[in-house]
Amino acid sequence: MCVMDDLDKRLISLYKKMYKLTRPKCGKCNCPLSCCSPEYCDEAIRWAKEKWKVELEPTEYNRFPLMGPMGCIADPHLRPMCTLHVCENWHWRDPVFSEAYFELREELNAAEYEKEIRE
Repeated sequence: MCVMDDLDKRLISLYKKMYKLTRPKCGKCNCPLSCCSPEYCDEAIRWAKEKWKVELEPTEYNRFPLMGPMGCIADPHLRPMCTLHVCENWHWRDPVFSEAYFELREELNAAEYEKEIRE
């Protein structure tokens, strides 16, 4: 595990906020969690190792390498592609959600950029 600085802590906090914003929308989808796919788990495993020095161990639970009985086992910052994903139709259905999403997304993009230029 890497030593966390303030930027890392900020990123983790921002990804948790984004997860809390997007996850309820996934649960309300016509086909909940249908956007999950094994290759996204593979990408999360790569990202966690490369960017956070965290080894994610695949589960034996079902067809998705990182899915457990209560959902994904990876923390939101270790699977940004999944954390940031929300079906496009939520943006036009819920303008309040959309505004919050894009404000938070802008903060995340700025923090990720800052982290990238530091490395």
